Amino acid sequence: MDEYPIALTLINSPSHRTLPIGLALFIGAHTTAWGPFMAGSVIATVPLVIVYFVSQRWFRSGISLGGIR
Repeated sequence: MDEYPIALTLINSPSHRTLPIGLALFIGAHTTAWGPFMAGSVIATVPLVIVYFVSQRWFRSGISLGGIR
């Protein structure tokens, strides 16, 4: 289930918004702030990529163990 509609409906406070809701605020009806939107996307993606590269050997071993059967 997607968390975007749930967060959009239930969270009223600007300080409690999730990242997808915050990024959606950069998209307007007639214009889009592409610079801040892309900067926010990079800031959201970099920690995930770092975690992946740090734990890459466990991902590989899990994938290879799952493919043996």
